[in-house]
Amino acid sequence: MSVLLLQLSGPFQSWGVQSRFGMRDTGLEPSKSGVIGLLCAALGRPRWAILEDLA
Repeated sequence: MSVLLLQLSGPFQSWGVQSRFGMRDTGLEPSKSGVIGLLCAALGRPRWAILEDLA
């Protein structure tokens, strides 16, 4: 089993978890889609790229 350990530290981190109308909740840790978004940005993938090899 392969494991990727990320240590995210920053005073102003905010991870969107759920949104209802004008209210948006934030979580203490990133969601799965948040981590995949970080990985794709680091790899330079465009938003419309197929992500099947990452999930």
